Amino acid sequence: MEFTGKVYENKSMTEKTAREQEFTDCVFKNCKFRETQFVLCRFEGCTFEKCAFVNVKFSHSLMFSSSFQGCSFVNFSFAPLSRGYGAAKLTAPFSKATGCFFKYVSFAGFDLKKMNFSSSAFSESDFNDCDLKAALFCGCDFKNSSFSACNLAGADFENAQGFDIDAKSCNLKNAKFSQVQAARILLSLGVKLV
Repeated sequence: MEFTGKVYENKSMTEKTAREQEFTDCVFKNCKFRETQFVLCRFEGCTFEKCAFVNVKFSHSLMFSSSFQGCSFVNFSFAPLSRGYGAAKLTAPFSKATGCFFKYVSFAGFDLKKMNFSSSAFSESDFNDCDLKAALFCGCDFKNSSFSACNLAGADFENAQGFDIDAKSCNLKNAKFSQVQAARILLSLGVKLV
C-alpha cells in the first residue's frame, strides 16, 4: 500500500506489524511505536514529531530524507533502514534529528556529515567510526556516549556537555568547543595547561 502526504496523529502501533507499506511526505505527530515491526516498508521525506520509538525492528525496509523533531529512541538501530547496509559507511536515513532523546542507540559507521542533532540528549549512544564533519551538536547533553575514530572536522559542540571524545583517534580540525571543553580535550592528550 502507498500513502502520500498523509498526517498521522496520536496513533499507537504498539506490538503491531506493518508490511509492504510506502510512506512519502507523510507526517507522524505524537505517535507511539513500541515493539513495532516494519517489514518491506519505505519512508521517504517523512516528518516525525514527538514520536516514541522503543524496541522497533525493521526488516528489508528503507528510510531516507526524513526528519525527527522531539522524538525519543530507545534500543533503536538505524542501520537496517540505511542505504549501503553492510558497506564501509552507512548513509543516514534522516536529514536532521533535533530535540530528540536517544538511549542505547548506535550510529557506528554512519556518514552523518552536516547532521543537525541540536538540543538532543544521548545516553549510552555510540558514535564510533562516524563521519560527523560539520555536524551540529549545539546544546546537546551526553551521558556515557562515546566518539572514537570519527571525523569531527568542523563539528559544533557549543554548549554541549558530557561527551567523551577520544581525541587521539578523531579528526578535530576546526571543530568548535567552549574553552572548558577544549581544555578537557587537551588534558586528555596529556597537554599541561598553565
